[in-house]
Amino acid sequence: MSLLSPQIKRLRKSFKRFVCRIAAGSSTGVRWYEVRSPNATPTVFQQGTFADSSYRWMGSIAMDQNGDIAVGYSVSSSSMHPAIRFTGREPADTLNTMQAETSIIEGTGSQSGLRRWGDYSAMRIDPTDDCTFWYTTEYLTSNGSFNWSTRIASFKFMSCAAPPETLPAAPSNLTATPTQKQPIYPFVDLGWKDNSNNETNFAIERCMGAGCVTFTPLATVGANVTAYHDAPTQRKTTYVYRVKARNGAGSSAYSNTASATTK
Repeated sequence: MSLLSPQIKRLRKSFKRFVCRIAAGSSTGVRWYEVRSPNATPTVFQQGTFADSSYRWMGSIAMDQNGDIAVGYSVSSSSMHPAIRFTGREPADTLNTMQAETSIIEGTGSQSGLRRWGDYSAMRIDPTDDCTFWYTTEYLTSNGSFNWSTRIASFKFMSCAAPPETLPAAPSNLTATPTQKQPIYPFVDLGWKDNSNNETNFAIERCMGAGCVTFTPLATVGANVTAYHDAPTQRKTTYVYRVKARNGAGSSAYSNTASATTK
């Protein structure tokens, strides 16, 4: 067995995966392992060899947040130029098996006169969604020695989805301060504490009159904004305010109410 990727490709929670090349009859296949509990007593949870009459080598493996596994590699035979393909599995699949392989690109040339190939074959997970696999390795468009090309491909399993967005925390410490710099147009300055780190915006609502309970939308301000200037307002009028944070998952609870009476 010739180990082509001696380093652990990726550590996710309590799992480690290894991929290597192994003789499979008259050809070579991709041998893969999933080892669990690496910090306690490591055990092989599952393993398999993906092989047929073609030759597969330069394998690289990764796992997404859902536990889906993908293995990319080069493949060729006496009647086929080196191609780039991948296979994979989902957690519900039968243990020790991979799904049918998918072609990224079929090469149209073969390498001659060199002993090295695709040293930097790599399968990686996109950190922005923890679902998208990125794979890159070498292929040729025509026969030759120093005329290789590099292909970069991405894909993901339909079963993998980004973690659901959670509701933002409600703002607090809302204050309302009446101010009048001009005799005709009084206004109210609002301030509040932002308790969330995932809001898209803040919705400000207002009602008129002491003890009022029927609020109407006043304004929307962006994420991380903690102040609003309500102007103009009517003179000698009581206004009551409340604020809520919003994102794609919905709205937070309302802040405390704060009132102000203009001069």
